[in-house]
Amino acid sequence: MQPNENGNLPNDIQENTLEIVKFLQKHNMKIDWIDVNQQTPLFFASVNGNTKVCTYLLQHGVKVDHPDTYGQTALFYAARDNRLESVDFLLKNNADPNKKDAARETALFYAVKHGHLDMAKLLVGRGSEVLVKNKKGAMVFHFAKQAKANQKELLKFLETFKPERQTRSTTASV
Repeated sequence: MQPNENGNLPNDIQENTLEIVKFLQKHNMKIDWIDVNQQTPLFFASVNGNTKVCTYLLQHGVKVDHPDTYGQTALFYAARDNRLESVDFLLKNNADPNKKDAARETALFYAVKHGHLDMAKLLVGRGSEVLVKNKKGAMVFHFAKQAKANQKELLKFLETFKPERQTRSTTASV
């Protein structure tokens, strides 16, 4: 069975996945188990675009902002993999768009690094701060220049958030 054009598993498999999760929980499997990388089932459900399973997991105690060994949450992985529906879902369920990982990067950094313009717009539109510096002092603008795709579009979008540009427009309006 292959993923569909959006990269998601076909609906019938997604439906069965939810049934499998329910079955496992019914038979005393912990729904909030953590693997060797400190990742919960929410990481996998969100990366696979399975918001029905994400809903079930959150309803049964899995923490939306649980960090893995790198300090990243399910939001980071969904943003990196351009899972717009999953990111929207996680944000609506109080995922912190400004949570920083061990490198002091947010999910926005990962969206930009991978050239995901619509993802960057979604994250910024939902409160992700653009003027954040990582551990090495770099900002998302730096990574937009090296993005795997949409370099020009990302730079144009992020340009409106640069500090010197904001200062000029604030000064001009005074």
